[in-house]
Amino acid sequence: MKRHLENLRAKPDKMKRQIAFLTSAGITAVIALFWIVSISIQSSSAVVSAQAPSVQVNSPVSALTANVFDVFSGIKSYFFGPSKSSNPAAGLEVVPGVR
Repeated sequence: MKRHLENLRAKPDKMKRQIAFLTSAGITAVIALFWIVSISIQSSSAVVSAQAPSVQVNSPVSALTANVFDVFSGIKSYFFGPSKSSNPAAGLEVVPGVR
């Protein structure tokens, strides 16, 4: 990574601006994609919940916060496994055997 940054520093200013623009455009596109997907998921769940007798309407900020929290929870459970409270084998004790 350090070598890559040194190579970028050696490039002309015009090239640095182009790289900065493309990088920021790419990051913005990824954020916009997540936003559009979350809106489509919410709208599809709103159609299903519209058939129910009571419908709860969330503000966009609370919906975004809930989606971000769900994403981080999913990433955490993917890398670190389920929490100890949901693990049915949490009360087991492992004892080494004799050879």
